[in-house]
Amino acid sequence: MTYIIKKIALTEAQQLALGQLQVHLSTGRAIAEKAAQLLDNNNCAIDLLLGFRQLAMSFQTCFASFLNQLPQLNTRQVKTLTGDLRGIGQVASKVMKQKQITIGKQLINQL
Repeated sequence: MTYIIKKIALTEAQQLALGQLQVHLSTGRAIAEKAAQLLDNNNCAIDLLLGFRQLAMSFQTCFASFLNQLPQLNTRQVKTLTGDLRGIGQVASKVMKQKQITIGKQLINQL
C-alpha cells in the first residue's frame, strides 16, 4: 500500500499535541493487550479497564484540542466527524461507567 503524505507546517503546539496523541495511542494499545490477556485467563482486569476509560477521555480532549489548532481543517465535514467522535466517546463512556458499577457490585458481593 502506498501512502502520499502531504507536508503540513505545524506549530510547536500542534507538534506537541500530535506527540501526546501518539503517547495516548501507544498506552491505550498496551492497556488493551494486557487486559485481553487477563480476561483470556479468566482474571479480572478492573484496574486496566478503569485506567483505559480515563485514557480514552484524555485522548478525546487532546484530539479535540489538536483539531481546534488547525483552522484549515475547520470545514463542515471535519466538524461533523468531530461531533460524531465526541458522541461515540460519550456513549462508550456511559457503557464503561455501567460496567464499572457492575464490577463494583460484584466485588462487594464477593466480600
